[in-house]
Amino acid sequence: MNPDIFVAVGAAMVAMLLAVTLREIKKEYAVLLSLLCAVALMLWAVGTMAPIIEQIEALVDSTELDPQYGEILLKSLGIAVCTQLACDACKDAGETAIGTKVEFCGRVCLVALSLPLFSEILSLAQRIFSI
Repeated sequence: MNPDIFVAVGAAMVAMLLAVTLREIKKEYAVLLSLLCAVALMLWAVGTMAPIIEQIEALVDSTELDPQYGEILLKSLGIAVCTQLACDACKDAGETAIGTKVEFCGRVCLVALSLPLFSEILSLAQRIFSI
């Protein structure tokens, strides 16, 4: 297990305690602190993901698959993570309706990103069934 996770979890717990305390005094500052903590943790996670991304790229390169599939996978991961972060921030701020719309926008972006893959699957199915 990566020992850096303890630092991230510790920072999150401290930020959570501060946010709970601030919420009693000034709610706006608590939301801002939560958002800053979420962004900091997100940046930490993205930095930690670099070896994972390199391994996915190596796996795609070692196969005969089109590199476009690896790009779609990585972009989808990025969209999912960013969408979740924004949605959670909206919900933490009490804006559940906006958070729900952010989730919907993320899903639309994932479908749009995946269209070339769907097209490839459909053409493969047509080739298989026409034989």
